[in-house]
Amino acid sequence: MKNTTIHCWKCLLLLFFMLVAPSLILQPQLRATRLTTPIFELDAHENAQVEEYRIWFQQCTHLLLDLGANRGDTILRWLTEENYSGRAKSSSIDKLYSLEHRKEFCILSFEPNGIFDYGLHAIERRMQAEGFKVKVKTRTAVSDRFSNSLIYIDNISTHSYGTSLISEKKVNFGGQLHSLGMEQTVKLVDLRSILSRVPKNTELVVKMDIEGGEYDVLRSIIPSGL
Repeated sequence: MKNTTIHCWKCLLLLFFMLVAPSLILQPQLRATRLTTPIFELDAHENAQVEEYRIWFQQCTHLLLDLGANRGDTILRWLTEENYSGRAKSSSIDKLYSLEHRKEFCILSFEPNGIFDYGLHAIERRMQAEGFKVKVKTRTAVSDRFSNSLIYIDNISTHSYGTSLISEKKVNFGGQLHSLGMEQTVKLVDLRSILSRVPKNTELVVKMDIEGGEYDVLRSIIPSGL
């Protein structure tokens, strides 16, 4: 029996953008209880990838999935009280979780854009040195399948916030629409399969900001019974 508590992911996966647009945070009003553990057919390579997450999740009683880490603001905002340009000084999430409660969470972050690799791994090392369980998967995007894909880099806007798997996407920056720039190969991981390996009784919070990929992921997860 799985008995994982998931805050509001069936009402848009608790899509809180607590740094970029704190006013868009959705207050969780639903707790979903997973009563069964769906089994998905995976090949040997996919099973190996999922096993990595299952092992890492062990001993996590609270888990934040940071889907679309960008430069790492969510990690720092969740585990510390640091503020600087671009990071929200206050957030609706503070009304739901105190800082002390947030410090109990393991954090697993995914970010496909390679320009953030160095900074994200520096944050990962720093948080681990301070005793937090944090894992960052760079050049990796959550999806509805395991595969490789291309992303298209936003090299115009601040912090490359418009980078997307959708090549025709336009970014509004400075009052003008800009096309995305260079291509980069990234790994896609099936979020549904990863969620199925979260231990029972784990309190799970999901932040999802994956530039248009949300719809495919939600369509995969919601009917799965997770």
